[in-house]
Amino acid sequence: MSRIWGGIHPPADDIPGRLIGEKVGKNAFSFGVPYFSKKTLSTNDYFNQSSSILYPNPVSNSKEVKVLNTNTDDFFYLTDINGRKFSIHYQTEANTTKINLGDIAVGVYILVKNNKERFKLIVN
Repeated sequence: MSRIWGGIHPPADDIPGRLIGEKVGKNAFSFGVPYFSKKTLSTNDYFNQSSSILYPNPVSNSKEVKVLNTNTDDFFYLTDINGRKFSIHYQTEANTTKINLGDIAVGVYILVKNNKERFKLIVN
């Protein structure tokens, strides 16, 4: 309270900050609950790579990755850690899908196959 009275956090900043903090806190709590419940989630529950293999990972110069054990009807999309989807071009032949990442920025991404399998993809 002394920081508010001292003018360091005026009401114009303090009140919106508290409202945003309440929303963030509730979302963070909801996100964390499964990690402490009887059935805890692991990264393998979210990033299930049981049937397909992504390589190379991390990827750098070529900006092309491959996914083994795929079919022609599989579909893929790429998101960043904020959930924004990115356009990617891919082609499947002989149980391997080649994915061209284009001019994607350096960062951590999630490659999703058929809305089921997820792969962490690091672009450096």
